[in-house]
Amino acid sequence: INAHSFVDRKGSFQNILDAFHVGPVNEQWNFGKNERNLKYIECCLQNFPGFGVLGPEGDPISWIVMEQSCEMRMGYTVPKYRDKGYMKKISFHFIKYFIQKKMPFYFHVSRDEENLQALGSIGLKAAPCGWHQWETHS
Repeated sequence: INAHSFVDRKGSFQNILDAFHVGPVNEQWNFGKNERNLKYIECCLQNFPGFGVLGPEGDPISWIVMEQSCEMRMGYTVPKYRDKGYMKKISFHFIKYFIQKKMPFYFHVSRDEENLQALGSIGLKAAPCGWHQWETHS
C-alpha cells in the first residue's frame, strides 16, 4: 500500500503525503519528539496510508497516519484550524479507502470525552479493550 494523500486547497484529495511531512507529525505526536520515533514515523509515511489537509501555505494542518497494525494514529489538527470538520473529512476518506480495499482498520484515540464524541459522530464506537504499546528497534 502506498496511498499517501492530503486534501488540497480546493478540498479534493491528492497524493502528496510522504516522508517529507515527518517533521510536523513527529512534533505533534505524544510519542514523537525524538529521533527514534522520527524514523518510525518516516517508515509509516513511506509504507502506509496517511491522509490530511493542507493549509493556505501548503503545510499540513490536519492529518491521520496509519501504522503497521492497521491502526489509524498520529492524528492531529493544528489548533488554529480545529472545529472546522477537517478530522471528520479525513476519517470519512480513510474509512471509504479501507472499505474499498477490504482492509481491516481501527482508530486509536485518547479516551477523553471530546475524542469519543468525535468517533460517535462518524458512526464508530469505542471498543472495551486495552491498548498495547508497540516497540521500535533499531
